[in-house]
Amino acid sequence: MKKKVLIIIVLVLAIAAGGAALLRTLLYKHPMELYIEAEGNYLNSYINELKSLYKNFHEYSLPYLSGKYNTEYEIWAEVNPEGLPGEFQNMVSLLKNLRIKVNANTDMDLEGGSVLASLLIGNTPLADIHAYYDRRNLYFSIPVIMPDTWFKVDREHVGEVYQLVSERYGIEFIRPKSAPAKAGFHNAFYFSESDMDSLARDYGSFLKSFLKEDNLSYGSTASYIVNDEKVNVREVVIRLSPDEIGGLVGQLADKLANDEAFLKVTFGNLSSLVNYLDNTGILQALKFVDINDYKKTLNGANDPETLKKMLLWFKDVSFKGDATMSVLIGPNGNILNRTIEMPVRIPGGSEYTIKLVSGKSSIKEEGNRFFEVEVASGKTVRFGVNESTNNATGQDGREKVIKFWYDDGFVEENGIIEIIDNIDELTLVKNKRISYELSGIDKRTGKAESIKGSIEIQRIENDKYKTRDENLRITADIDLFSRNLDISGLGLNIKSKDTFGIEKIEPLDIAGKEIIVLDDLTEEGISQLEGRVLMSFGMFYLKNKELLDSITVFSGQ
Repeated sequence: MKKKVLIIIVLVLAIAAGGAALLRTLLYKHPMELYIEAEGNYLNSYINELKSLYKNFHEYSLPYLSGKYNTEYEIWAEVNPEGLPGEFQNMVSLLKNLRIKVNANTDMDLEGGSVLASLLIGNTPLADIHAYYDRRNLYFSIPVIMPDTWFKVDREHVGEVYQLVSERYGIEFIRPKSAPAKAGFHNAFYFSESDMDSLARDYGSFLKSFLKEDNLSYGSTASYIVNDEKVNVREVVIRLSPDEIGGLVGQLADKLANDEAFLKVTFGNLSSLVNYLDNTGILQALKFVDINDYKKTLNGANDPETLKKMLLWFKDVSFKGDATMSVLIGPNGNILNRTIEMPVRIPGGSEYTIKLVSGKSSIKEEGNRFFEVEVASGKTVRFGVNESTNNATGQDGREKVIKFWYDDGFVEENGIIEIIDNIDELTLVKNKRISYELSGIDKRTGKAESIKGSIEIQRIENDKYKTRDENLRITADIDLFSRNLDISGLGLNIKSKDTFGIEKIEPLDIAGKEIIVLDDLTEEGISQLEGRVLMSFGMFYLKNKELLDSITVFSGQ
């Protein structure tokens, strides 16, 4: 009897042990399988976030993309002259009293419209500009200078007219070819959900085909602290030899440089946006870049060879040792932390050790993540970004805080952007407030600089009357010792109202008016026009002498 019991116990234990081994075999995932699934989840989360952002952007822009609508703008500045150099004091006093009002009608189907822009000093009108445009021509008139006279220019020749004026009078100025428009900003972007999904699958397959199973192994980390919460994790370590990481980077650079879908979504969008901002004069006004010098670099669509050279530069990067990446994967299959370390030698011979750390800073809330980089080569440079999001809705609002920092041992810079979105449940007004602060300190001198302020947007939409009202207010306090500036209380206000679905736009009535075609003017015609303008301005001055003299006093002339 005892012998039978012993045999039964042994058999039960053997079956249990075999079952456990079978269960382990069935449940075990090779590190490659676990990593590829987690990387896919990681990439898809970013793609879904991009889809959501573009969807919201497209829905906001939709009323401006077709049909007819009217827009009314009022723009004025808030300026505190204290802290400005003396030569700007009087001009600031003038700016505080300036107002610009614009009433524009747009017909997107005909690519035309009309604009009435008024310049006021306080509540006193100073000058108006009337304009009409269609696909081909632009007409404009300045009644206070030359009443009953309209100027005409072929839109394709606007650049030539600008150049003529610049050369004749030796002046440089902003040269817009079109007015800023929400439809234009929207159309500057290309976005396709199917293309994004295809890119994710394509590059996922590329990565999987390159990695070998012996490149991956499980690490020893079993838990991870995220925002004071302990989470069980599996660590996967990927190690590539110098030849392997060099091959991966080289093949990836080749693939990116010849991938039309990738180039269209990335550099194509950048190129389109830069061209749009340049055509409206915004880049010129900000002196952000000299578009003529940098156009080839930015415009991958027009100069793909330059772009390819930028990407293929990475093929000449070499690696002095193994590159390692550790990923911590949570119970839901998401990557919670990623650490990459690699020793790099760039073309020219400079050597660096690069460490990148990124991950989630919250398990429960989306949009909570961080990214840090450390580059060491003689001295160490560190920079990073930390994003936190509170996804509450309604009156409490949604809050996002983005912090970024840079430290190279000599200069330390910090920035914080706080974005709060909420809806007034009583009035249904949508509110957005963006607070920002940028600061830096030179550790060698102890001197600090800062720029801080806010951007406030209030929007309300009335579906019954097909209107959208927006109030925008931008403020800034600037303390820059390097520019001898210490200014507080700067502000810009833009009040606008859009009315959609208007029935018609009154056509340009030029019956009995004089038409001057600017792109056909001869040298003699220009001289005659100059004389007429000077005579008309003299009459305008006499009529508005008191107001214009006050402007002269304000500006210190």
